[in-house]
Amino acid sequence: MIYMIDMMLNRTSIRSFKNKKIDKRIIDKLKQVINSSPTWKNYQDFSSIFITNKNIKNKLSQYNFKQEHVKSAPLIVIFTADLNFLNLIIKKRNMNVDVNKLHNYLISFTDSIIAATNLMNAAVSLGLGTCFLGGVRINADKIIDLLNIKGKCIPTIAIAIGEIDKQSFRIPKHNKVFNEKYDISIIEKELNSYDKEMSKFYKKYFKINRNYSEVISKMLHNENADNMVELISRYYFRKQLK
Repeated sequence: MIYMIDMMLNRTSIRSFKNKKIDKRIIDKLKQVINSSPTWKNYQDFSSIFITNKNIKNKLSQYNFKQEHVKSAPLIVIFTADLNFLNLIIKKRNMNVDVNKLHNYLISFTDSIIAATNLMNAAVSLGLGTCFLGGVRINADKIIDLLNIKGKCIPTIAIAIGEIDKQSFRIPKHNKVFNEKYDISIIEKELNSYDKEMSKFYKKYFKINRNYSEVISKMLHNENADNMVELISRYYFRKQLK
């Protein structure tokens, strides 16, 4: 148990993978982990797509900020919030039930993230490198077309997996844990302290004179995710399976 916790504490996002296929037995084991992941009320309301095809990975890279590690990773696994299974039950039982609700999306979204995290931890326990890919949400419509996704199903997150070629540095993290009650007064103190810590980090690894607040504020200003509500409404809240 201690060994697994140590691996989780030392994990970093890997963006340099060896050009080596993952053994089929390992892939099968990773699939078992996903299928064993917990879901709310046993809805099992998510799905995953394993991708090793080079052409598909190249296209996925275009939809994920053109990142090279999306191309080079031996395996990409895309997770979706997926209510098709539940909708088929509703249809089979001739029920008058509407699951086109934010509540249902949040449940299936959360369940997909739980499964993705389980997959990441399983991959790390096997000595593999991993990197979460969030761009699949912003370009969900393109990925839906690319991967032939139908019905009430929309990508939520993806993970790049492979043998580590070059280890990445570990980014310092700020405290996100409270005892007994949430205390907003701690947040400002934590930010000021973290700004100082990250200033040292940026100078050491990137040779730039900035703090965390400066870097994140620029990222927030340039964030291009204004289409998320429209995408979720179009691909998830639609009334009929197609």
